[in-house]
Amino acid sequence: MFSTMSAMSEASVIVRSMSVRMDERFGPLRIHARRPIAQQRVATEQGVVRRRGIWALADQSVVSLGNCATSVILARSLSVGQFGLFAILLEVMLFLNSLQAAIVIYPLSVKGAKLDTAGLRRLAGACLLLTGLASLPLAGTLIGATNALRTGNLAMGILAGCALLLWQGQETLRRAMMAQGDFKGILPGDIISYFGQTVGVMVLAAMGALTINRAFAIMGLTSLLALAVQALQIGIRLPRLREMPRLVQDFWTMGRWVLIGSLTAVITTLSLSWTMAYFHGVDGVGQFQAMAGVLKLSNPLMLCLSGLIVPAAARALREGGLKMAEQVAFRYALNAAVFVAPYYAALIIFPAFALRVFYGANSPLIALTNELRVFVLSYSALFIAQVIGCFLNGVEQSRRAFVAQIAQTAATLLVALPLTALYGLPGMLVGWLSSNVVLAASYVCILRRVERPNAMEEMVAMEMRQSSSIAA
Repeated sequence: MFSTMSAMSEASVIVRSMSVRMDERFGPLRIHARRPIAQQRVATEQGVVRRRGIWALADQSVVSLGNCATSVILARSLSVGQFGLFAILLEVMLFLNSLQAAIVIYPLSVKGAKLDTAGLRRLAGACLLLTGLASLPLAGTLIGATNALRTGNLAMGILAGCALLLWQGQETLRRAMMAQGDFKGILPGDIISYFGQTVGVMVLAAMGALTINRAFAIMGLTSLLALAVQALQIGIRLPRLREMPRLVQDFWTMGRWVLIGSLTAVITTLSLSWTMAYFHGVDGVGQFQAMAGVLKLSNPLMLCLSGLIVPAAARALREGGLKMAEQVAFRYALNAAVFVAPYYAALIIFPAFALRVFYGANSPLIALTNELRVFVLSYSALFIAQVIGCFLNGVEQSRRAFVAQIAQTAATLLVALPLTALYGLPGMLVGWLSSNVVLAASYVCILRRVERPNAMEEMVAMEMRQSSSIAA
């Protein structure tokens, strides 16, 4: 929504999405006409879900395989300590990406789902500009974090910072296309980005020339090439300067609670790795990330749920109400669960075999069998939390989702960090599992609260108040 709607038109959209409950409250004048229409929209949306799901799974297979193969090659080629250093920096990059995603990509996913092609082109151009401005201080933060590590250096930080800036730019255009369900269209760029980085590190590994610096350089180069391809596909247009202040205000209003929630990752994610590195060295971080590498086949699919569920739930809420939004989100979650559940079960039953396949029979990592089982349980809890969190963001209830993230932060401070400092990798795994279970349980409780009979009316009233305040 680049040319933003007025408060009156926003209110009309909200009223149209209130479904049967509001008709019953104010009278039966339109109740019989709206029910068949809503049912037809549900059926139409189900067909769209199936078609988009096929291309989404194809794209996520590219992303998953590319990330997984890159991680495995690095783990096999670098020492455990060097891989741990790379893993810490990559974790910092992912955290910084979440900040940009909160204030740019999340609003883009919701607003872009409601635009025509011309509007999306202008919105994508504006978001790319905002991403460039936001990435500069984020890249500076990454350079500082790299220099803070004993084995880091300035050149490594600069290369990682450039890779971060280009990665965020490519992800912005990728999400702009995903907002309108063009999962087929994003395939060429993702093949260049994710398969390209895999081929690059594979060639360097075969030459015996693979280093952390060169790995970041390849990541930046492939992201730049993919960014150029997707910019041409969208046909991005530069925004009008007079529209930027209103756009920034709208994005901040929508994304601020997601941003605050993302900041809790300093405690829930980064603090664990840095605590491990401080008390027990970077080897434990490398072992933790090696297990994450085994799960990387499912990790991008979990992350992609936000790209699938958020815009789809936003459209469904507008067209058919909360119930329709829940049905659409559930179908996307079910499609993802069908893919990840058998894989998770196989890892729990045959962890040693999986580690041998990924890292070789002579790797010291194959001893981490029980640790991998705990890791899989943590990912299962994260899957549940991811689905519900994306649904809440899609129906613009990110403020409620923030409560669950606060609960996870408390569990990390009280349980995970002390266990990590005292017991190293085993404590880190048990503590991480505990915090993820708390997160998933909190989201379930919040979902039940949203589903209660008067929840829709309260959501509508809150959105109308926010629209009125923005217009004022």
